[in-house]
Amino acid sequence: GIGDLMPDDHTIHLPMYLKWKHIYVDMQEEMGSKAPSESTFQRVVCEHFHHVKMPKFTCLGQCDKCIILSNNLFQTTQEALLIEIKKKKKLNTKHFMKGKGG
Repeated sequence: GIGDLMPDDHTIHLPMYLKWKHIYVDMQEEMGSKAPSESTFQRVVCEHFHHVKMPKFTCLGQCDKCIILSNNLFQTTQEALLIEIKKKKKLNTKHFMKGKGG
């Protein structure tokens, strides 16, 4: 898996670059029309995955490309450029996860 089991409280910490929205979108792509609604997904996460956390900060590093894309995203106000940066960021995340065995 891509999460880290915490030895002190048995929670699982997912990488900070990953969000529940990413997981939902990936699930939608895999399941197609059989995927539940986003609200159902969120309810299931709250009820059954409360031990899975997404830390806001990490002591681990980030790849240079992630940092550059994130900085560009925050500095950009043009809608077309925002969409392009988000696409690049998503592709970079998928590439990174494939390298991690995801």
